[in-house]
Amino acid sequence: MFELAPDEWNVFSWGPEDFQNKTPVFLEYSKTFVRMLDMAIDMLGPDMEIVEDELYQLGTMHKRYGVTPRKFELMGQALVDTLQKILGKRSFTDRTGEAWNEIYGFMSMTMIQGAASM
Repeated sequence: MFELAPDEWNVFSWGPEDFQNKTPVFLEYSKTFVRMLDMAIDMLGPDMEIVEDELYQLGTMHKRYGVTPRKFELMGQALVDTLQKILGKRSFTDRTGEAWNEIYGFMSMTMIQGAASM
């Protein structure tokens, strides 16, 4: 995130130093982010209304924190870039990247719609 757009992340209560030092405030944010991704992926299936409702509500919360559509886009790019670095080219295929972009795109667009409803 900080490599892509270092000045975009002032909405967080943590910064690059917290990331580098893995401070409790950064680790708590990270756990929350992973739980959100996990929840959305676990709920994918025929009944998307439940996950859409949850994401819509998360979007309204994120707007209160000052998260803009641009930040959702940057976070998605950072997520995919990070997964690619961690997994390497053998595990992170083009198809894997497309799948992550698709699921994150769905999640972020739903959250943006929730934020816009406020």
